[in-house]
Amino acid sequence: MKKPENVLIGSRYKLIRLVNTGGQGAVYKAEDLHTDSEVAVKILHRNSQPDNSDEIDRHFLAGASISKNIVHSGVVTTIDFGNDPEKGPFIVMEYLHGKPLSTLLERNMEFSPPVIEKILNEVLKTLVYLHSIDFIHGDIKPENIFIINPDSNNFRVKLLDIIPKRRWKDWKLSGITPEYLDPAIHTTKTPFKEMDFYSCGLVGYELLTGKLPVPDRNGEFPFNPEIFKNTSLHNLIRALLSDISDRNNAVSTLVSSKNSYQYVTDCIEHNSTTGDLPLSTPFSLMVKQNPFPVMLLQRDLTINFANNAAINMFGEIIGKSFGENVIAIHMPDIIDSVMDSFEKVVFSETPFQMESHNMKIWTTPLVEEGKVIFVQLIIISG
Repeated sequence: MKKPENVLIGSRYKLIRLVNTGGQGAVYKAEDLHTDSEVAVKILHRNSQPDNSDEIDRHFLAGASISKNIVHSGVVTTIDFGNDPEKGPFIVMEYLHGKPLSTLLERNMEFSPPVIEKILNEVLKTLVYLHSIDFIHGDIKPENIFIINPDSNNFRVKLLDIIPKRRWKDWKLSGITPEYLDPAIHTTKTPFKEMDFYSCGLVGYELLTGKLPVPDRNGEFPFNPEIFKNTSLHNLIRALLSDISDRNNAVSTLVSSKNSYQYVTDCIEHNSTTGDLPLSTPFSLMVKQNPFPVMLLQRDLTINFANNAAINMFGEIIGKSFGENVIAIHMPDIIDSVMDSFEKVVFSETPFQMESHNMKIWTTPLVEEGKVIFVQLIIISG
């Protein structure tokens, strides 16, 4: 079986593990062989692009060329880009230690008002800078807000997906998430900077309530006074979800404020560890005694358990990220199957071939007391 360390991008970047996948591409942790430094490499999905794949490739690389010239503490740094003859278009960025805000939300974490206010503050100030150089982000959402050191009260925030979206066509090419998009774009068909502020308001609302707002019959968003107890945060979110003048006034006030929320007393995430197999006895026996390699994945893709067959195949993998596994490196779409099992409680079967090895991977949710506690991967050779 081909080792993941043999996968090179641009004859320079050695893939180490799969970090994340999105609608258009997969992000890997990699090593820059020229500088011996760790980097992040984003590669477009080659097997899921529509007929206009050439146009998508050009847009992706043109955006990388522009983002390479953007230098700001609140924006992920683009280091390099190119077109690998085997894997296709790629972007190389600084490697960030932390988690996307979406991952933290998926864990149903509670965000205190000061923490939410700091996140919004940093994102909005970064957006003001981008707008000052005539750059509209256009896809503000939890997946594109990265929290560095979330277990510290001195956490920092950076924006991802720095690809220009100045035309309506750019939105379609970039696979935008419509839930966080200002509905006005469907009328104007022209991007405008206040759209980014609106998306920020939706993120703030979701952080505070755990869900996106649903407008009433008059198009107004609900602001439950039992939830929105922090006056400054409540007013900021309300303004960001209001008309353009209110959005601009709120952001101008925030940017000019001396209170930059650089430090808060709360952290977002507390350290967690991988425990033993907390399953009922029948489940435990079934998993441990399975003759095929079996891994149990947590929602954050940590391998919580592996039976002897899996350890014989992959080595000591318990406690490590599944993204480091050779399967994830070569087949990033498997992550979508895993998340579908967590979120939709579905079973899937995926064929997988590497060199002379033909395998099937079964992705199955393990449910206990009505909840998916793990997703089980069973690897069947043959």
